Amino acid sequence: YNMCKAIEDIKNDGKLEGKREGILEGEVKTLYELTRDGIITKETAASKLNITVGKFEKDMKAYFAK
Repeated sequence: YNMCKAIEDIKNDGKLEGKREGILEGEVKTLYELTRDGIITKETAASKLNITVGKFEKDMKAYFAK
């Protein structure tokens, strides 16, 4: 029983982490698109992500280069 519970807990932790990553990816994509469309500034978007404007610009450029 303990082994089954441990495996189930690991699975649930993985699912939760996956959801968190998915939400973050969606938020980042939205900030890139809002910035590209001129709705928000790079400074605002970078602040929301707690990163520098330079990092935001680099990451945004890489995102749209896909």
